[in-house]
Amino acid sequence: MKQLGTFCEFKYGRSLPEKHRQGGNFPVYGSNGIVGWHHEPITNGPTIIIGRKGSAGALQYSSMSCCPIDTTYYVDQSCTSVNLRWLFFMLQMLDLDALNKHAAVPGLNRNDAYEKELLLPSSDEQKKIAALLDMADALRHQRQESLQLAETLLRSCFLNIFGDPVSNSKNWPIVPLSELAVKFSDGPFGSNLKTEHYRDNGIRVWRLQDIGIGSLKNSGIAYISPQHYANLPKHHCAPGDVIVGTLGEPNLRAAIVPSTIPESLNKADCVQIRAKKGVALPEFICWLLNMPGTLALAHSLVLGETRARISMGRLRTLNVPLPPIGLQREFSQTLSRILALKELVLAQSPEVDYLFASIQQRAFRGELNLNRSTLANEVESPGPTSVPERPTAEGRFKRPGSFVAPPEIEAQMLELEDRIDYGPGDSISWSEDFFKYRILSQVLTPPFSFNEIWEAVNYDMRDANYEDVKAKVFEYIEAGTVEQRFDMERKEIVFYPRP
Repeated sequence: MKQLGTFCEFKYGRSLPEKHRQGGNFPVYGSNGIVGWHHEPITNGPTIIIGRKGSAGALQYSSMSCCPIDTTYYVDQSCTSVNLRWLFFMLQMLDLDALNKHAAVPGLNRNDAYEKELLLPSSDEQKKIAALLDMADALRHQRQESLQLAETLLRSCFLNIFGDPVSNSKNWPIVPLSELAVKFSDGPFGSNLKTEHYRDNGIRVWRLQDIGIGSLKNSGIAYISPQHYANLPKHHCAPGDVIVGTLGEPNLRAAIVPSTIPESLNKADCVQIRAKKGVALPEFICWLLNMPGTLALAHSLVLGETRARISMGRLRTLNVPLPPIGLQREFSQTLSRILALKELVLAQSPEVDYLFASIQQRAFRGELNLNRSTLANEVESPGPTSVPERPTAEGRFKRPGSFVAPPEIEAQMLELEDRIDYGPGDSISWSEDFFKYRILSQVLTPPFSFNEIWEAVNYDMRDANYEDVKAKVFEYIEAGTVEQRFDMERKEIVFYPRP
């Protein structure tokens, strides 16, 4: 074990007030992440940022030179000889934020951090541990991105089928929201339902904090007794009812009571909407209310400044488009498939989190057997037998590609091909041109997933950064260079180059 201060220095960030930040390509970091951009960096290359004040002990990692401000410490390669990614993951195990609790003046004293001890493996082992954790961390990011993409896809499907609720480009009839419902009811106010009525079990109560966008949350669950529930029949909720949060952020957010909860009750400011059979489906009402355009339509109905809310009476009068029930059923079927994918991702998330935490904890304790680690061997090969033969350039690159490089860039691409075709394990530094004109254009066969993109990048480019690759893909999507779709058969988001 070695004390952190014997092999690492926490340097002070510099004062860089917002008025002096001139924009540019270098991120400005505060204790809790990026707070701006500047034209000139403070650090040299990849950097660990440690919260000094405010979110003391919070950790950020920048894959590029950056500008940590004076509420932070930072560590770049001038501060230590160890692998920075390894150090970043190990610092997460030191609970630096807990040191703040024992200080007379709020903040992290670097001398306290220096006394923390770490096992210091060899440089080669540090690289292998960092590579393993990066792979496990990439899985976690991919799960989160899958959830975000599913959310985006869901809203896109709504717009494709029904159009924007604001412009009503498909000219659906406009009706008050109340005409879509057989029941439109707020929860009990005042003494009818108070905190002291809550129990550890019984009948579920839907509160504002339980209502997410499209889903009901299951943390901090509140119940009331069956006896008290029986005294409030007006507010009984059933599976398929839409529960709408009318206070908080955002002012309109809706979710559907699942079939697994046969009896429940809504609290005040949680409006219950029961769809009128043959007129509207719960899925349509729910996602209509979750569309940003609908919130814009309801803006004039919001009352209050410090606690802005939409009363049930005002919500009833909200004029909304009403498409045919057959079209709503089509959306409901699509929604079911997307939500099934989302549930699959959510079910796998704990396993991925456990994998990352397990590797991190074993590495911290020195219990990680790198000789038996498949992932480590794939990244840091001890010999040719651990890495499959790299296909030859001629057989690997499909000509012509989806994108045609300008002549001067094409010449550079051919040189890079030669470098990675010398033998197993050869790779090049990150190249955006190679990423576009070779990996997306010739190496991968569309449609391909983001996981396939990342594997191909990792195979060819030794210092590629996951976040940079992701950002570049989204940049191409926005520019129309790459198209994303949901593949029903594969049950995942896939990408197509668009020449």
